[in-house]
Amino acid sequence: GTFDTRFINRTQVYRFNTTSQMKKTLFCFLLLFPILVYGQEDKEYFDSFLQEFSSDSSFQMSRIQFPLPFKTMNNDTYEEVEMTLSKDQWNFHSVLPNHESFTQTYDSFERDMDDSGERVFSITGNRNGINVYYYFKRIDGKWFLVKFEDTST
Repeated sequence: GTFDTRFINRTQVYRFNTTSQMKKTLFCFLLLFPILVYGQEDKEYFDSFLQEFSSDSSFQMSRIQFPLPFKTMNNDTYEEVEMTLSKDQWNFHSVLPNHESFTQTYDSFERDMDDSGERVFSITGNRNGINVYYYFKRIDGKWFLVKFEDTST
């Protein structure tokens, strides 16, 4: 009987210590959870952003930083002209030629993208003079168009 009592007492003490440790661990986790979750920037994926940007005009307008720096080509003099565009001057751009796919160039053989927070999406024609660049920047975790160039001839 003595052995059984000591075994039960040790089990009860062990359970008490384990429960106490679990409570402390849980308490620390609950304190740190908001910092771990909300302290990190929630980063939007560029490819899903670009799909929506290219297909939804109101979404597109909400994700452009105006006044928007704009570079174009004067087709009479073939000189580059720099200006800014206001919301009133912007027309919806279907950035992706078709909304089902687009070409992606990666930064490495592992198909990783450098997490610089900046992307340039270009449309360059093959012997047709098309030369368009969209400059995007991630701001507070969301992508925005911050510069636009259309130097097509």
